[in-house]
Amino acid sequence: METTGVGVGGSGGAKEGRVKGVVLEDVGHLIPMLVPGLCAEKAVEWLEVEIARWTEEEERWKRGWLGKTKRERQMVSKEWEKRVGGDPRKGGKL
Repeated sequence: METTGVGVGGSGGAKEGRVKGVVLEDVGHLIPMLVPGLCAEKAVEWLEVEIARWTEEEERWKRGWLGKTKRERQMVSKEWEKRVGGDPRKGGKL
């Protein structure tokens, strides 16, 4: 569980609250087949949190994007230039 979600492109893992461990007592390794209701319940608990997070993040992104002018939406940001590189014709890294 320590390494789940922490690699490149990962969610941030347990440290960011994105991975959760669940222990079910007296259940074998075929959890979805042995206790499907309980398995679904635990999955839904996690999904509710993730969907709320996703919705909030999407709304924040929309506000930022829609707050830009048409011209700003057509150009790369200063952050992108800093991380990826600017126009190679003007000495950028690309």
